[in-house]
Parts: sequence; C-alpha cells; structure tokens
Amino acid sequence: MKTLLSALLLLLTPLPVLAQEETGFALPPVSDLTAIVERPLFVPSRQATAVPVAPAARTAADRRLIGIVMRGGQGAALLLLDGTPRTLAPGEMAADWRLTAIEPGAALLSHADGRHLRLTVGQALP
Repeated sequence: MKTLLSALLLLLTPLPVLAQEETGFALPPVSDLTAIVERPLFVPSRQATAVPVAPAARTAADRRLIGIVMRGGQGAALLLLDGTPRTLAPGEMAADWRLTAIEPGAALLSHADGRHLRLTVGQALP
C-alpha cells in the first residue's frame, strides 16, 4: 500500500521545466512549408506514374533450381519452371525430368531419355 501511494505521489509531482536554449532549434516560417500543403505525402495523385515494361524473353534461367528444403531426412526441390515456382518431392516429374534424390544444396534428376543430372542451387536445367 505504501509503495502504491509513493508511486502516485511521484506521478503527481510536477516535473521541472527544461530551459530552452535561445540558439536552439526553431521551426521554419510557414511560408517555407507550402510544398507540404500543395503536395500532401499520402495522396494517391502524388504517386509516381508507372512506366510499362516489356516482358523479358524467356531464357534458360526461367528453368532452374532455386532452393532445397531438408527436414528430418526428407526433402524437396524448389524449381523455377517457365517463370513459375514449383516444389518437387523425390519421384515427382517436371519438364521431362524426374527428381530422384536430394542432397544439401543440390538435386539429382533423371531425364526420360536416360540422362542424369546433378543440379546445384541456382543452376539452370538444360
């Protein structure tokens, strides 16, 4: 109870007024702030106009390994196929390639024509 009363007395005690320096910070004159009034920051019309960008041509980089997920001995490969991310578990197929195994930082793939490939993260599919 005494602690509570002491805390209340501290809260009610006025704090000393800090002396302001005469050479300290001063607000600029209102006439310097016209841009703020004329162009408010959060008004949609203040946004930059969007410049349309032509879509880039598809390249081999659109078909690449973008990551490996390992958890408790099981894993999955994260592939970017024609610009779309896709997750493959061992045994699943994508673009005529079957994911056969996963290693830290790499995926082992086999193609329908018998080719085998070890693809590291960031590497493109042939």
